[in-house]
Amino acid sequence: MSGHACRAKTVTAMPGASAPGPVASRARSRFGALLAGGALIALVIATGGTGTALAQQGTAGLPAAAPAELRLRGAIASQEAEPAAASPTRARTQESTRDETGTRTRARVREPVSILPDLPPEPAEAAAQPPAADALEDDPFAPQGIRLGALRLFTDLTQFLGYDTNPGRNRAAGTGDAFSRTQGAIRLESDWARHELSLDLRGGFDAYRRDSANDRPSGDANAALRLDATTDTRITLGARGNLDTERPGGREIADTITNRTTIIDYDGSIALDHEPGRVRLGLRGTVGRTEHASGRGADGRQISQRERDLTRYEIAARAGYEISPGFIPFAEIALDRRRYDRAGTDGTRRSSTGLTGRAGARLELTRLLTGEISGGYQQRRYDAAGRRELTGFVADAALEWEIAPITRVRVNGFSRLDETTRAGARATRTMGIGFDIEHALRHRLLARASYAHEIARLGAGGPTERTDRAGIGLDYTLNRHGVISLDYRWEGQRSTEPARGHDASLYLLGMRLRY
Repeated sequence: MSGHACRAKTVTAMPGASAPGPVASRARSRFGALLAGGALIALVIATGGTGTALAQQGTAGLPAAAPAELRLRGAIASQEAEPAAASPTRARTQESTRDETGTRTRARVREPVSILPDLPPEPAEAAAQPPAADALEDDPFAPQGIRLGALRLFTDLTQFLGYDTNPGRNRAAGTGDAFSRTQGAIRLESDWARHELSLDLRGGFDAYRRDSANDRPSGDANAALRLDATTDTRITLGARGNLDTERPGGREIADTITNRTTIIDYDGSIALDHEPGRVRLGLRGTVGRTEHASGRGADGRQISQRERDLTRYEIAARAGYEISPGFIPFAEIALDRRRYDRAGTDGTRRSSTGLTGRAGARLELTRLLTGEISGGYQQRRYDAAGRRELTGFVADAALEWEIAPITRVRVNGFSRLDETTRAGARATRTMGIGFDIEHALRHRLLARASYAHEIARLGAGGPTERTDRAGIGLDYTLNRHGVISLDYRWEGQRSTEPARGHDASLYLLGMRLRY
């Protein structure tokens, strides 16, 4: 009995099946051979250039599939291993599978065509790739803070021991003096799904060993509460305070004052930001106050500085447009009012109203260069009759450039107009530029360098002061909670007035504890 007859008997014995004839058997054999040859060709194509073939097919209209759905080789293998004849149950199962696959394919064809995702690399290639950027940016020594419900508290305490070659910043350098600098900081941050709260308090005190007249307190406080009214609208409430000192012989202090005097500056603000689509709209209002403590004369009497105390009011509006996520040009206009408590010692009233217009841009180029730069023109009119208005160019710039994950550069510059108490001068025009560099020499060792140059011109024919500041430092991180610092700082000032100017050097060694 021939092979066809045996196969026919076998099929006849199965329930519900009919025996194929010789013609059908030969047709099935030829179809199986063609199918096996096509499968072999497809297998070679899939093995040698799957990514290229799929990319070419994607341009012809086929949709891109996720890597988990690219089972071309498995499908071919299953077809190649399929027997020439199958049972009815298996035939129905294969038919339902083909229907389900066809439905998924048609649904996928209707979806928008997307770029084919990269297939996962081989183990050897994956080991050769550099670590992810997020892993490089994470600081393994960053303090984690203290969890207070939905808030996180960070604390910082730094103790320096140092030496100052010219504590009084005198023209003729006097005797140097050792000093102790204590600094503390408390920072509070929210961890809310919406809104944001931040609080930053910093304070310090320099205590000199020989002459307590050179002691210097300092402080800074910033608080902000952001309320997300909608997805496009934010309201920010802010408060700021600063405590500083002014040395005898300074630019604005009276020549008769012989001790350091304190300056307190504080303000409150409210800002509204609305960002519909690519448009950026902002409105800000600020009320601030500056107060100067009384000084002491050579004879011990108190010298009031009330004529320098003032209250500030300002309102500003800004409009910008997001040309790209990394470039947002804007225009801003601000109106401010400065109201002094008293007239000057010469009887001149210095209260004024100013109008400032500026244009600039916010930058974020590939997340490596970020910041904001702007420039404009300011006009200030005084209440005093006969006092000429003040006009001039104003500018601000703050840029941060991440050259590499271990190197970062910050550049800042400014140009501004301020009133002055110096006789014969209407205003002080100040311009400055500076930069800071941080570079990680080792995993735990950070090198720092900074430089700043400032020029101040007091009136049209007044004196000119040039100030330079430079410094270098090293930070060695022990763990998350301890850092050892070593710093050297230099400051030099030159003036067209022979009696003014100084040079000073500071040497600092400190220990920083943070949590």
